[in-house]
Amino acid sequence: YEVSGNASGKLNIVYYNAQGSATTLTNVSLPWSKEITVENSAAYAGFTISAAGGGAGTAGQSVTAKLYAGGVVKKSQTATVDNNGYVQIGPLMHYF
Repeated sequence: YEVSGNASGKLNIVYYNAQGSATTLTNVSLPWSKEITVENSAAYAGFTISAAGGGAGTAGQSVTAKLYAGGVVKKSQTATVDNNGYVQIGPLMHYF
């Protein structure tokens, strides 16, 4: 998983871990990345990104999320922070 961009605020990230269970991170600053090795019991990998309580940044700033599998980008999405400081990406999912 990889999240980048110029958004200056904080983000909430929910991603599926190696066992296929959701893990929630709050108040994350950019850039952020996480590498996992998916266990055989997990059928997918995926994550979502949203603005944390104080907002993701200033209107017009951007956030880009990428989901990799085997070193190859499988899903990618870019979103722009709105006038209220909100941004939402995903869910980005990859099924094995």
